Amino acid sequence: MLPNGMLRKYFLCLSLISFIAFQACAKKKKEGDPGGAEIDRTSAGDVMTMAADEQNVMIKVSALDQPFFMWSSVYDPFGDISETALQGKIVIFERKGSKLFLFEDLTKGGVPYSLPLVPKLLAELPIVVESGEWITFDFNEGMKNLFIGSEGVSPDTVLPLLGSYIQKGYGKADSFYILQVLQHEPIYGEQTVTSYTQASYHFKPYRKNDGFEAKESIGLERVGYFTTRTLREEKTGREITYAEHWDIRNIPITYYVSMNTPSDYADAVKEGILYWNKVFGKEILKAELLSEPKSFFEPGYNIIQWLDWDSRASCYRLIPVT
Repeated sequence: MLPNGMLRKYFLCLSLISFIAFQACAKKKKEGDPGGAEIDRTSAGDVMTMAADEQNVMIKVSALDQPFFMWSSVYDPFGDISETALQGKIVIFERKGSKLFLFEDLTKGGVPYSLPLVPKLLAELPIVVESGEWITFDFNEGMKNLFIGSEGVSPDTVLPLLGSYIQKGYGKADSFYILQVLQHEPIYGEQTVTSYTQASYHFKPYRKNDGFEAKESIGLERVGYFTTRTLREEKTGREITYAEHWDIRNIPITYYVSMNTPSDYADAVKEGILYWNKVFGKEILKAELLSEPKSFFEPGYNIIQWLDWDSRASCYRLIPVT
């Protein structure tokens, strides 16, 4: 047991980056459903990259009209250091004439299929140059609005940005990752000061997760769950909100303990993770100490971050991708 003084001085910021299985709301493929299509590539990093100026983004023409997961979060380094996950979306890059647009794919339960489908425009992405199989576009200008709807039933709220720049962007595993620094008016409250935050965007080719069992959220009747965005049942129009949970067919799932965790407590943190295997009755989770510094923004890692802050009790990072 940790001494009370240490409990007050330190806390663990649990990063629940991938505490969600892809496609918790996956359904059987509908005729003409673009979301069920296979993509002729294995990685978003193969079809998206940074331009030489490191502020514009390049996308292959072959990736247009193909579905991607886009999930994002914002992090306030000057506030409470909690990261707020924004609604995950299935999006499509589509060129119309000389312009490039980003649309949300609403064929995944956004509206009943019997109603006319109105495309949901998220952004117009100015084309800087088109050369051969690549289109270079201005990500900062296109994403000049921040969609700050969170998980569950919260609708998108659009927050205009005062300015932004790309801190870095790169492909990793099967995703393309952009870290953007933002200047904007306060998200909440009536303060007049300018706010500065970081936003992370991940783009990943959309693929159906056949065999995954979606579980409808029971709300807050007994316990609370993080949830997906609210969808509508295809035949009835009934609103459905699914609980976010792992697809434990792909096990074990590794949680990493941040490198700055004091050596006196690193083993205790790992034991706390591995204890859940006793609950599951089999090995579901693994625990490892990071051997090099990693940001909790780092894609592909579930990180339990040690943070020196004696007045905080807990915080979390959650990225909903369903």
